[in-house]
Amino acid sequence: MRTRSIRFLLGMLTVVFAGLLVVPLATAQAAPKGADVKSGETASGEVGAEAIIPGRCEYTSSQPTVSIGSSGNAVRQVQCEYNWATTGTNIAIDGQFGPITRSAIIRFQGCVGIATDGVVGPITWSHLNYWAASNYYPPGC
Repeated sequence: MRTRSIRFLLGMLTVVFAGLLVVPLATAQAAPKGADVKSGETASGEVGAEAIIPGRCEYTSSQPTVSIGSSGNAVRQVQCEYNWATTGTNIAIDGQFGPITRSAIIRFQGCVGIATDGVVGPITWSHLNYWAASNYYPPGC
């Protein structure tokens, strides 16, 4: 039980500096079970995490900023990762970023303690990648 608690706490540990999320510490030690995490750069040149989660979410490794009105494989990846990262009712993986997907993303952003704007940018992608590949859920999510 103690090992599980320590692993959970390590999974929760993140470093936030100047509003930029650095990859969670636990992924620096070992990728969560079932994840193929590759380091990459965001459009602004910042180092981020790029993830395809084999057996879970394999729509695209592209991580553009998506929000209401967006559509396509990046939105399918967001919807799939959201479903794996949270408990409760799953959202449809239809590739359309509408009001249901926006509400779900706002809920997720609140659970992980980041800005709740309903936009999936580099910080939200980082959290989705981590929690969707993890065997745990964010507290209250």
